[in-house]
Amino acid sequence: MGFLDWLRGKKPTDKHASDGAATLAAASAAVRWLSSEESPFGVRTLDLRPFTHAMLSTTTDPANASRAMSWGLATAQAIPPLDLGAGAKTIPCKLSYRVAPAFPDGLLFAPRAMEEKWALFHQAGSIIAVRSWTGRVGAIGRGKREGDRLVIEELALADGGVGPGDPAAMFDWLVRTHALGQSLPLPLDEADLDIAQTAPVVLFSVFGRMAEFAASGFSPPEPLWPLRVFGAIAQAVRKGAADRVRALLAEGADPNVPSPIAGYTALHLALANGDFEMMRALLAGGANAKLRTDRGMDPVGLGIVNGASTAVLEQLLAAGAAGDAVNLDGFGLLHAAAEVNRPEIVTWLAGRGLDIEARTRGELTPLHIACGLGHLDAARALIRAGANVDAASPRGTPRQIAEAEKHPAVAALLPG
Repeated sequence: MGFLDWLRGKKPTDKHASDGAATLAAASAAVRWLSSEESPFGVRTLDLRPFTHAMLSTTTDPANASRAMSWGLATAQAIPPLDLGAGAKTIPCKLSYRVAPAFPDGLLFAPRAMEEKWALFHQAGSIIAVRSWTGRVGAIGRGKREGDRLVIEELALADGGVGPGDPAAMFDWLVRTHALGQSLPLPLDEADLDIAQTAPVVLFSVFGRMAEFAASGFSPPEPLWPLRVFGAIAQAVRKGAADRVRALLAEGADPNVPSPIAGYTALHLALANGDFEMMRALLAGGANAKLRTDRGMDPVGLGIVNGASTAVLEQLLAAGAAGDAVNLDGFGLLHAAAEVNRPEIVTWLAGRGLDIEARTRGELTPLHIACGLGHLDAARALIRAGANVDAASPRGTPRQIAEAEKHPAVAALLPG
């Protein structure tokens, strides 16, 4: 469906506003073309950000405003009725997404602001796109699990679908940019791109600030991560609903479903919240303490940076968590303790035999980090544990780093 055809058949319903007509006109005029050399996608690209990032969404209906921001803790039970209304149509398509091994029904993406216009869910092999303001289903990608992929073979569209352009390509863009976090241009043909340049407000009305670019002829790469959902247990953990977590565990719900938040499981989320009673309930219910986040953070590291006592950390180790985890940036547990100024954890970790001189990918030891952040207590603990006070790094010795960052009390601990 072309841009003009779409406009004739379906006017946007969301209200949007800026500071006034002058601002609207100025933001529209700022939309510009990027050459293939300038574009992050290697093709001629329409840069919509000067418009879509400048706009604010408003509504005169309080229910719309409340609904738009209500999706964050939703579960599969919040999926609206799958009624696409009059004018709905169904088309064949062939879309495929890698999915997490544990991929139950649940929330794929929730708007974080009113300027994000869609919520996405997974239900029994279908991806359901819901207009976040109205709560109405706009599109349903029906498919099935094939190995480690979800294959969408049919697309059911409400009147207006998911905006102008090819429906399957637009739905694919919606899934990739919202649920998979890819930065991609809206897939429009050349004629529609010219219209979009003069009428970016229409794209903002449909896609909000997620409409950052538009281009023709760009083939999106395979996403880095698989599709993942907020499972029922993860959502209960995020709400702090311990009784609900226990009930779900008793019903056999999987506590190890990775969420869209960097692959955090319910256990990771509990630790990130500093909720150690929830952590214990999850461990008792079968949570896997060996699992790590996308960036390689493990439960012990999360516990350290979120205030866990050594007793709590010992519980995690007893449950199988690694005692020497290092994330993708080379940060180990001692680096984490230095970063959050926890001298008692430094002493505990050093006593467990961790390498006090371990280096990050940036060639920094824990002492370099403590000195750079001005963490006097952690620096003292590291020095008592035998840290090399003269260790060189790309940023200098510990003392040079402390002086450069204007932490004289820490610098005074170290030889000149």
